[in-house]
Amino acid sequence: RSGAGAWRAAVTRTLNPHPAPSPTGYSLARQRPPIRSRVSRLEARHFVAGSFSGNKRSRMPTSPQGFESRLDQLRNDLVDQGRRVQTMLEEAFDALFQRSADRARSVVIRDDIIDSADVAIERAAVSLLGDATRQGASLTDVQLRTVLTIVKVNNELERIADSASEVATLVAQLRPDAQPYPDTFRVMANSVVGILRDSNVSVLRSDPNLAKVVLQSQHAVTAFKDALLRDAEHKIAAGFMPPDFAFHLHELANQCELMADHCTNIAEQIIYLTTGGIVRHVESAWIEIPKN
Repeated sequence: RSGAGAWRAAVTRTLNPHPAPSPTGYSLARQRPPIRSRVSRLEARHFVAGSFSGNKRSRMPTSPQGFESRLDQLRNDLVDQGRRVQTMLEEAFDALFQRSADRARSVVIRDDIIDSADVAIERAAVSLLGDATRQGASLTDVQLRTVLTIVKVNNELERIADSASEVATLVAQLRPDAQPYPDTFRVMANSVVGILRDSNVSVLRSDPNLAKVVLQSQHAVTAFKDALLRDAEHKIAAGFMPPDFAFHLHELANQCELMADHCTNIAEQIIYLTTGGIVRHVESAWIEIPKN
């Protein structure tokens, strides 16, 4: 795929010096209930501090059963984090389509909650493994892989939240008279939300089949991005799209593709945890590495 700089140069060469008027607006089909316009960082810290039992150190029994009870709580914390990130992403796209600066600012502040939760989950995982080592607990291979998977998935969720925050930040770049978003981008955004939802469900259910659906869905996001950029080039050449708006679309498409990539990383971890299979992306296809 060509980089943003190459794409910018390509579309700039096609500029029409007399662009045509922008098309009429596009109304948002679905309205979400309003959210608070302000969420303080102090509230975010208190929210997370009270949400994770992993923050409460307790002596772990030296048995796989005692380890499992804390591991179950870590899984629950990870599922809750996935739901937070999904809500944040939905709010980011709603702010974008509604062109609401207030809602966009609230999304950016929500990222503090995600970051605090990310740190809390990782610390709880490290604490759990440290206690197991010090107390000589006998742990199964599955339990150890589960802890490592939780840490990896937790990191991917935090990166998705970062991209959601970037989407919200882009709201401020829109001019008041900016044209509506193409339908292709709206479908692309909905696809990314759906992929994240399926990723979260695959984590909740430890479902490798759903994780494989996530892997295949990532190709659709890439196809949407390619179609979106081709259409933008044609519209710039015909004078129907200002180059600034085209570059704005390009950045949004990049963030969507990045979030889909993080979701496939989550899916890979779930497949490995539940089946032992290792999947890799090779030449536009997902393949499973044969087991030795």
